[in-house]
Amino acid sequence: MSHGSRRTQCRVRGASIGYVFQSFLLIEGLTALENVLLAARYVGQDRRAVEAQAIALMERLEVAHRRGHYPSQLSGGEQQRVAYCRAVLNNPPLLLADEPTGSVDDQHAQAILAETRGRVRERGTSVLLVTHRPEVSEQADRILRLCAGRIESG
Repeated sequence: MSHGSRRTQCRVRGASIGYVFQSFLLIEGLTALENVLLAARYVGQDRRAVEAQAIALMERLEVAHRRGHYPSQLSGGEQQRVAYCRAVLNNPPLLLADEPTGSVDDQHAQAILAETRGRVRERGTSVLLVTHRPEVSEQADRILRLCAGRIESG
């Protein structure tokens, strides 16, 4: 990939890797739905072709009713769920998630984890999830711990 053009690299990353950033990285000038649909734009999909899929995903994570709101109008938990929807909209084979449940209550954390487990089971998605929450890591198939800068298998 390092020899490909920047556009090619971005397209491959957009189609192959979903990123859930700890700080959400939602774009302030876009509504929640527009932020989710941004994932489709990165891989050249037509917005209208995936809008129903995006809304259905937002409904499952209980943020569809906020789809017309801007990030500053959303709670931290709502922003996190919108960011999760954006990360998985393209059904990437790899999901990298940095504290995807860090800003949500227990009920919504379980919804995110259930959605993630469903992607692993139904689509074969590989997930690398970083968390400080023991109740989240206990649900993983494999746990690696970072201690004093070294990875330890658990």
